Amino acid sequence: SLIFRPEVSDAYYRYYISRESQLSPNQLADLPQLELNASHRFDTRQVVFEGWSDAEAEFRWSVGNSPSIHFNPIIEDPGGQDYELLLEFHSLGEQQVSIDLNGQPIASFGTANSDVTQYQFEIPAELINTAHNILSFNLPNARRPGNGDMRELGIALHSFALNE
Repeated sequence: SLIFRPEVSDAYYRYYISRESQLSPNQLADLPQLELNASHRFDTRQVVFEGWSDAEAEFRWSVGNSPSIHFNPIIEDPGGQDYELLLEFHSLGEQQVSIDLNGQPIASFGTANSDVTQYQFEIPAELINTAHNILSFNLPNARRPGNGDMRELGIALHSFALNE
């Protein structure tokens, strides 16, 4: 059978048609710029968090299995050198974590660390867009913590950085 795929932007399709995104094309057009080579806390306003809880005192929980971070990096030399992604988080018990950038896998690992841990990943320059980027997480083991909290939690983000 043929599947109808209208000729619209990816942002339009994800928001209006497939309902994969909670961010409208207008929200994505107004995406703030992310400063490179700087550590950004879990409550930064330089990115848009989709599928994450509101910021708590020291971190922000992922909610559900598919949270993402939308960002627009300030890039002086597109296609230049590779990048380094640093993430600091702890997990709710054992978690399988897969991370994609713009649909391309960059990491897959297991963690059961309740202590804040820094994870470092190399990002090839060709994976970074000069405008809208989506850092997507797949957390199949997200679950309710068992303390009356009804959210399905996976990881608690403390900070991140994208370095040149």
